[in-house]
Amino acid sequence: MFASEFTTIVPFFLRHSPVLLKGLYRRMVAQVPYAFSFNISDRCPVGCNCYWRAQGRVTELSDDEVVAFFQKKRREGYVQANLIGGEP
Repeated sequence: MFASEFTTIVPFFLRHSPVLLKGLYRRMVAQVPYAFSFNISDRCPVGCNCYWRAQGRVTELSDDEVVAFFQKKRREGYVQANLIGGEP
């Protein structure tokens, strides 16, 4: 490892260590998920026969319901959210 890489990675780990340690604990000790995925939009206009169309559809949430959902996930201890979807 080069000195310049070391000087950038150490501050990163110091700054993000609480989240990293919480994620490691949830995954390795408690054996519960530390991340979840949230689909931004369920309205793909492509019309192909992909696997996505085979899955059950859900009703879109209101803005307030989305905020409540993310607050609930935070209270449950999740440390990472993957935002997916929203294709044109």
